[in-house]
Amino acid sequence: MFTDRLATRIALRLSIFALDAIPFVAALWTLLALLLHPVPPAIIFFGSLPLEAIDKVFAYDWHFGLVTSWAAVETIWWILHSVGRGLVAHGWWDLRSPKEEIGSEERWRLWVKMCESAEDPFDWLGGFFLVPGARRAPRGAVDPNITRVQLKDIGRTNVEEYVAHFMFGKKLKSIAPKSTEKAELHAMILLLEAAFQRTRPGFRFPLGRSRHRVFLLNDEPLRTAHHPLLFYSAIWICSGLSNSALYLAGFRYYGPRSSWPFPLFLLRGSRRALERVQDSLEASRMGDSKLADSVGYWYWPGSKAAQEDSKTPFIFLHGISGTYGPTPFILLLCWATGRPCFVPELPYVSMRLSPPSAIRTRIELVAAARRMLWRHGFGVTFEENDDDDEDWRRGRAVVVGHSLGAGPVGWLLRDAPDIVAGTVLIDPMSLLLFSADSPRNFFRTKCRTAGEIFFRYFAMERGINHFLARHMRWSDSVLFGPAPVAPLPTSVINALVPRKAREPLDPAFDKPNYAQFVAPSPSGPFPVTKIFLSKDDCILPIPKITTYLLKSGFTDEALTIMPGEHAGCLLSRYWAKEVAKAIDEVADAGEKLLWED
Repeated sequence: MFTDRLATRIALRLSIFALDAIPFVAALWTLLALLLHPVPPAIIFFGSLPLEAIDKVFAYDWHFGLVTSWAAVETIWWILHSVGRGLVAHGWWDLRSPKEEIGSEERWRLWVKMCESAEDPFDWLGGFFLVPGARRAPRGAVDPNITRVQLKDIGRTNVEEYVAHFMFGKKLKSIAPKSTEKAELHAMILLLEAAFQRTRPGFRFPLGRSRHRVFLLNDEPLRTAHHPLLFYSAIWICSGLSNSALYLAGFRYYGPRSSWPFPLFLLRGSRRALERVQDSLEASRMGDSKLADSVGYWYWPGSKAAQEDSKTPFIFLHGISGTYGPTPFILLLCWATGRPCFVPELPYVSMRLSPPSAIRTRIELVAAARRMLWRHGFGVTFEENDDDDEDWRRGRAVVVGHSLGAGPVGWLLRDAPDIVAGTVLIDPMSLLLFSADSPRNFFRTKCRTAGEIFFRYFAMERGINHFLARHMRWSDSVLFGPAPVAPLPTSVINALVPRKAREPLDPAFDKPNYAQFVAPSPSGPFPVTKIFLSKDDCILPIPKITTYLLKSGFTDEALTIMPGEHAGCLLSRYWAKEVAKAIDEVADAGEKLLWED
């Protein structure tokens, strides 16, 4: 996204320094305005001028009044925002219920896939431990405090602490010694040791606790930073411009009234009017209306030719920039494909000062996806066969996920694979999400490249930091490749893994699709996935992800490596055309498979 040059890094650091200095400058200006009233504080800078010059400067002092008013507002905002950050950091302002626990079956399906994702599990496990005496890894996944860790030195109790946190959502001491959970934890450690023995014969973790610190993201203190009101005002302006561009392009917004004043009412469509013309019997199958209505979305009906041909729509799930960041990219996709487009909004990660109550959960987004397809005529489809009978099928959509938006892609694949015609992933955070690399890199404190400096500022934003550290359930969002990289022996699986977690999920639509996966060819509950990765991404471990995908069954045709840094494709018209081509290919494959079934 940025050319990593010295000039770029200096410009970014100076810009961030200026933003960070605003509350201090505003507070000082406000204090001086109170002390010097009725003389503006600017007299300090112009007091050495001749009296005639001073009279001219202060002849029209209304602009100094505006500056003083802005400084006062920024000072008040500094206080309020600091209080809000403190309430969120201590868990006192969090109206959403805590993350649900991972069930036993889901836990085991995930653990087996994790153990079989690499020939050496230390590739993804190692980042969770720091060398003895170290407290942090400020440089991210490449920090020496991580890279110098030796597997043979990590104590078994440390690994148990990691598994208890990551797979059970509990502290190790809260798991009773003779409980079923303790037996499961012991079996999981044995399975992990069996995975290590593929490359380290006879390996066992040393008994007891070592001095390695364990990285437990949900237990880490929230470290957010102050963002001035000027920053959020700029975000709102960008959001307003994006909304206007979408409206002029033919999009309409369908969302709760509580999201007013933006988008404005003139940009909105009526959900009730849409539902009145649909089959009411289908409503009960399209998700809970109360859950679905909490998610707002933009909709474009597609080109005239696409409407006549009933082309498969696509759902674009945005990352942490909200809809305003990828708006030009979305419009290019619509222009290139002509397909109807849905753009659900996740306001809490869009830097729009949304309260914790605006956090959208998995079940809300899944319900919204089902219902919005139904509202706009994609609930069911049919085709006449040779016997003049009508074959009815559930309507589907291609799901496009960018960056953090790949998390909601995982939610849909988990709970609603029947409405997914295929997926297109752009710099997806969901691949190897069980590795510590991505969270380490996102929350790093010492930045070197221009991209790292840029993303660090947004990683410290209150809503984004809070959601990622406290509310994103990794097991819902993770995506695996279609095949294990290093399968464990069947005898080991049968001896350690419970039977209910060994049996295939058949039929897949009857229960949640635990340990959801993506595939480059028709396989499983959805047909095709195309993936685009930025070569020089500063957050995702691109070499690890690429190696994993290729070894798990992806081909070079289904996996594209783009030059540049994270999100660089959103600024490129060329890559917009390539992604549009991928959407068409995935949609065509999905439609073919739908009618063959």
